[in-house]
Amino acid sequence: MVHYAYAKPGMKLMDTLEQFCQEGQAGSLLDFALHGGLFDVEHQLAEVPDAFKFGVTSFKVFMTYAKLGWVTDDYWLAALLDVVGREQGMVAVHAENGLATDYLEDKFLREGRSAVECFTAMRPDTLEAEAVNRAIALAQVAGCALYIVHNSAATCLEPLRRARARGWQVYAETCPQYLTLTEETTLKLGALAKIGPPLRTAADNQALWEGLLDGTLQTVGSDHAPKAKKSGDDFFNAPYGSPQIETMLPVMYDAAMAGRKMPVSRLCN
Repeated sequence: MVHYAYAKPGMKLMDTLEQFCQEGQAGSLLDFALHGGLFDVEHQLAEVPDAFKFGVTSFKVFMTYAKLGWVTDDYWLAALLDVVGREQGMVAVHAENGLATDYLEDKFLREGRSAVECFTAMRPDTLEAEAVNRAIALAQVAGCALYIVHNSAATCLEPLRRARARGWQVYAETCPQYLTLTEETTLKLGALAKIGPPLRTAADNQALWEGLLDGTLQTVGSDHAPKAKKSGDDFFNAPYGSPQIETMLPVMYDAAMAGRKMPVSRLCN
């Protein structure tokens, strides 16, 4: 298991890594490693070389969630890619155009529309694919390996395929929820299904299976982010995330076997 050690704004990266490591060594029953999670790259970047000495070589940032104060803009994303690239590490990105999605959220809420009914429209696939393409371009300029987490949409596959065809160091994952669930699940379960990027369509499900089979997507990740919430909670104020680790393997096995989407041997790899 590779855990994200998130250093929120105002927190030190190395303090966070050391705390996670100590807690894991005290009680983990699993072999584990750590990614660095940077919420404030401007003030945490100077610690990245020390993180490499500590044994942490991969770092995640968000290109979205500006309202939450989590977004990494292009300036600081480029800076992080430059530093990590020189150390021959990897940067992982949550790729959505955060400022544009925040505008759409504000627009739909001003119009009095239901947050749960408009959630997918607030975070459209085009703006996810745009951020994927932008992150790839910045990583290529910086000479840094890039890992794009939890791709949810068919539109993301085009820039990924283009990068792979050019031999660039770009890797990508999807998650069980994006292979098996749709926006209908969001409408049914409300806040319990509030995840980012959002659940999309059955056509996106199928395209992502094809992306796994042809190697455009290299892996399936859990995006495990359990939150204390209920289906009937206010959707707009509910936190993002859902539990995934416990169900990832059985869901993937069941879905892969249904309609022979994927051979068991490929699933195991």
